Amino acid sequence: MPNARRAATLLAILVLLTGCAGSQTDADATPVEKQASAADENDTPDRDAADRNIDPVNDREWALRPATRVDLNGDGLDELIIGELGRWSTEKVKVLRQDGSDLLKLDQWLPDTTQTRVDLVTMDGLPNPVLVIHVGDPDEWHSMEFTWMEGEELVSVWGWHPKHNVAFGEDYAIRPDGTVEITGDIAGFTIVRRYRIEPYADAYMPYVARKQDEVVIPGSYPTTAADLLTALFIARWYDLPDLVDQYLPDPDVRAAFMKEDFGEIRYRPIPVETGLLVYTDCGPQIEPADPDDNGLVEFLVSVASYEERLYWTGEAVISTERDGRLVVKDIRITDRGGFLPRRG
Repeated sequence: MPNARRAATLLAILVLLTGCAGSQTDADATPVEKQASAADENDTPDRDAADRNIDPVNDREWALRPATRVDLNGDGLDELIIGELGRWSTEKVKVLRQDGSDLLKLDQWLPDTTQTRVDLVTMDGLPNPVLVIHVGDPDEWHSMEFTWMEGEELVSVWGWHPKHNVAFGEDYAIRPDGTVEITGDIAGFTIVRRYRIEPYADAYMPYVARKQDEVVIPGSYPTTAADLLTALFIARWYDLPDLVDQYLPDPDVRAAFMKEDFGEIRYRPIPVETGLLVYTDCGPQIEPADPDDNGLVEFLVSVASYEERLYWTGEAVISTERDGRLVVKDIRITDRGGFLPRRG
């Protein structure tokens, strides 16, 4: 991906967002995992790669970081990955071409405080090793870009979500047949999306991720007003009528709720916020508060579009059934619109 396009994509990701293997000897290392320490005077990457003009230790910052030599484009010569793989950190990974020029430099586009993680994996159907670039919070839904070299440039997969070459979730898994599973948890639910990566006859999007299926797995019953309302909207968005019946038992209230249009989840589900509703220059926001003595609480529910969030505000009455379960006794929408997500 050209640098300007990558910069624009990373900025869009930041707007939307508001298991490393043990040590091994050189004899045990695979071609994808030949580890070297750039700080070790007896095994510096520039010494072994001098004939390829790679000089990663041109300043102390890079000299003290681990490095991985790997052939990323299948030409028999190694590129150099500087930085620790498979670990979340604010220290950004850098990738050098054989001539020493930058192939990937995450700190050029991302703030110093942004956490990233870069994994090096192989995938069935792809001839070269794949870099999986995570950006965001390791404990929350974040972006994941799958990219690899073809010739002297990186190519990326589009189609996970509209206008994006990144998937959103908390983790991923690569099945033996090359299917990629993107997973994430919210309010006790686990959401699993499965994709196949396929070539696409387009210079801008040479590869696309085609969704094979999507599975929503309920977890334990929600125990807070916020989780209950989040679970209700998850059940509504993902067409789980039996769960809607559990969370919203009154048939008349449920029928009115089901008639509302709450958009669709294009990128990632956002937890419902409950408390006291306030309006600011950036749109509606919630100040945390418990339901009142009658169980009434205000809420804000939103879904992310490409550059903004669509929102719905409302009031809900939360009650406790005889068996101890929380349920929504009544719910109504008071406002809807769009606003830019908060930055910072």
